[in-house]
Amino acid sequence: GVLEGDLYLVGRGDPLLLGRHAEQPVSPFDHLAESLAAAGVKEIGGRLIGWEGQFSGERRAADWAWSDLMWYYGADVSALTFHNAAAHLRITPGAHVGDAVLVVGQPETGYYRIVPTATTSPPETPPALDIERPLGTNVIHVRGTYPAAASPEDAFVSLDDPARYATTVLAEPLEGRGIRVAGGVATSSTPLPADLRTLASVTSPPLREIVRQINQPSHNLRAEILLRLLGLKACGEGSARAGLDAALDFLTRQGVPTEGLDLRDGCGLAPTNLVTARALASLLAAMRRHVSAQ
Repeated sequence: GVLEGDLYLVGRGDPLLLGRHAEQPVSPFDHLAESLAAAGVKEIGGRLIGWEGQFSGERRAADWAWSDLMWYYGADVSALTFHNAAAHLRITPGAHVGDAVLVVGQPETGYYRIVPTATTSPPETPPALDIERPLGTNVIHVRGTYPAAASPEDAFVSLDDPARYATTVLAEPLEGRGIRVAGGVATSSTPLPADLRTLASVTSPPLREIVRQINQPSHNLRAEILLRLLGLKACGEGSARAGLDAALDFLTRQGVPTEGLDLRDGCGLAPTNLVTARALASLLAAMRRHVSAQ
């Protein structure tokens, strides 16, 4: 039947909320949409609202370079983040010199648009691709040339407004299952209504897996999300400032000298981050002695 009022997609800071891929043929949002369809929901009478109020403050460090912001490693931070807040482009040369280069984006969604004008160049020429997403838009331009017979090139481009991206990508499988969203898509950071009830949910991987998925690929966005979760847990505020305060407090309690440290973000992208050799050596020694050391 009709679900009266608004339906909230509540983000709690899961950094591994990903779309379909080889190891995950069904996305978490497919699961949510299927759960609602199985419950007999045919229409959402109000809006589908992506809630990102778990985090507060700036979405990025003040001194990140503008040139980094269009790439996945400079993506905006939100408590509701889907698919690393980015689009995965696979770029393949055409069959013949002069043919259009083929560009396929994942996940498949109407939230972003690819404008490919690149062409296939002779095999002996070097790649000369120019990928641009003007800030504030979700239009991705792929210009230049790419040599014939070259292996596919992968590019990961950040998208504007991660919470709206996630909410849009949920609205699409809902509509694909015949569930109409009458009020369209919106986002919010204001306190949630007190009378909400959970209709479906997705459980994040355990923290040990999240940390592994941050450290092994050195993933900036996931580190920034974890920093804000640390602030929320330790200080009651899901902001970067609270997370950095909690990290400095931990260092002090472990006997690590914090003089000379200047921490600006959780991932190290800011060029103004400063760490002393003495602090790093002291931290390694402290963690070796820590009760959780392995």
